[in-house]
Amino acid sequence: MNHHQPNNINDVIEEEEHDVHIDLQEIFALFDEMFGDLDLNAYEIIELMEDEDWNDLSAIQLMFAGNKRLRKVKFMHERTDWDKHVEMLEYTNNFEHRFRMKREHFEYLLDAVRDAITVDFARSSNSTGGNEPIYPEMILAMGLRFCGLGSTVPDLADVYGISDASVRRCITMFLDAIDYNTTCAELQVKLPDPNDASALGELAQRWSNVSDAPGLLEYNLGCIDGWLPRTEMPRNVYNQTDYFSGHYQCYGLNVQALTDPDLVFLYVCVAAPGKVNDIRAFNRCTDLLEWLEALPSQYYIIGDNAYPLSDRVLIPFSGAEFYVPANRTYNYFLCQLRIRIEMAFGRLTTKWRICRKTLNFANERNSKIISVCTKLHNFCILMDQRDGGGRIGSFSGNNVDPREYGIDPLHGVGNQNNPFGYLNTQQTDDDTTVSPGAFVSSLTPDDSRRTSLVADVESRRLQQPAYNIERNADLHG
Repeated sequence: MNHHQPNNINDVIEEEEHDVHIDLQEIFALFDEMFGDLDLNAYEIIELMEDEDWNDLSAIQLMFAGNKRLRKVKFMHERTDWDKHVEMLEYTNNFEHRFRMKREHFEYLLDAVRDAITVDFARSSNSTGGNEPIYPEMILAMGLRFCGLGSTVPDLADVYGISDASVRRCITMFLDAIDYNTTCAELQVKLPDPNDASALGELAQRWSNVSDAPGLLEYNLGCIDGWLPRTEMPRNVYNQTDYFSGHYQCYGLNVQALTDPDLVFLYVCVAAPGKVNDIRAFNRCTDLLEWLEALPSQYYIIGDNAYPLSDRVLIPFSGAEFYVPANRTYNYFLCQLRIRIEMAFGRLTTKWRICRKTLNFANERNSKIISVCTKLHNFCILMDQRDGGGRIGSFSGNNVDPREYGIDPLHGVGNQNNPFGYLNTQQTDDDTTVSPGAFVSSLTPDDSRRTSLVADVESRRLQQPAYNIERNADLHG
C-alpha cells in the first residue's frame, strides 16, 4: 500500500493505525472464506485444516508479526552536554551548591564509585535508539542533586535530557553504589575497633580537646542521640500506627546515631518506627551495645536523659538533682560535648535537603536514603579535613554559633522548640519494655562514674561561665 510522504509524527501514527485496520479486515475476510460456513470451535477447525490451510495461517501469522513491530515513534531525549553544564556551573560559582561538594571532591567520589554506576554502553545505545548513553558523571550528578537538593524525578529528567524511567534507575544505581561501597574510606560510617588502644585514645583525646574542662570527660568516645526523619504513612507494613510519633504528630523513623567531635558519624541505625522512644530504639542497636560492652573499662559515651545511666553511658542530671550547683556544672560540660550530635544532625539535614522533606518511599528505600545521606555527610567533612580544613574547633558558646549547623543552641536542660526533627528526650515515653526477640544489653544501671565526675568538678572548683549561669537563671528562676 502506497501512502503520501508523512509531514509530521501524527501523520506517521495515523498511517500505521490505518495499515493495521486494513490488515485486520483482510484477516477476518480470510477466516470467513475458510471457515465461515462451519459452526465449529477452534479445536474442531484445527482438526479439519489441511496443509494449504496451514500455509494460509502462516501468512496470517506473518501479517500479525509485521503489525506487532509497529510502534509509536520514540521521542529522542536530547542529552545535556556534561562539559558545558560543568563549565556553566563553575563560571557562575554554583557547582558546589548543586552537588554539595567541590569539583575536585566530586571527581574523587566519581572515581570511587565509577564501576558501580557505569552502564553497558552497547545496550544503552540500543535501548535509546542510538542516543548517547548515560555517563557515570551524569548518574552521580543526578544522585547528588536528588539527595542534596531534594530534586524530583521529573526535574532531573528535564535538566539532563533523560526519560523518567531512566532517572529512577540511575538514582537506584547511585544509592546502591554509595551504600554498598566498602573501599572509599571517606564514605564509611564505622565504630573504632574496641581492641585498638591507639585509635580509642586518639578519639578520646580529640573529645577532650573540644572541652573547656580538659581531663574532666577524658574517656568519652562519642555522643549519641535520636533523630526522627519524617515519612509518609507506610503502606507495606501491618503496624502503620507504630510509625506515627505522637509528639511530632507525623509519621517517621527512629534513627540512632553516634558522632565524633568533628561531627563525623561513627554509627547510624534506622532502629525503630517513629512511635518508639529512644531507650527502646537504643536497646535494638545490637552492634552498638556489643561494641560498648567490648570497650576497655575506662571508656564511655554521652547521651541525654532518654538513655539509661550506666558505667558506659553518661547522661545529665534532671529533676531536683539538676539544681545542685556541682550537678549543674557537670551538666554544662557534658552538654558542651553532647551538642555535637545535634550539630551533626543539623549539618546533615542542612546539606542533604531530602532529609528535611517527607520521605515518600517504602521503608527499605527510605532507610537507604538516610544511610546514603549520612555517608555523604561523612565524605564531605573528611574530604575537607584532608584538604586542611573541616575542623570546627572548641565550642565554648561564644566562638561557634550552632545555628550555622542548622540547630538552635541548647537552653538549660533542653530546647523545647527545636524545629529540626530531633527527638525531645525530656518528654519521652515511660515504656522501656524491649520488644520480643530484641538483644538485651548486659549494661546495668550504675551512677558511680557520674558521681565520681561530680566529685572531680567540686575538687577542681570548676564553674559554669557567667553567661550560662545568667541564661539558666532566666529560664529556671
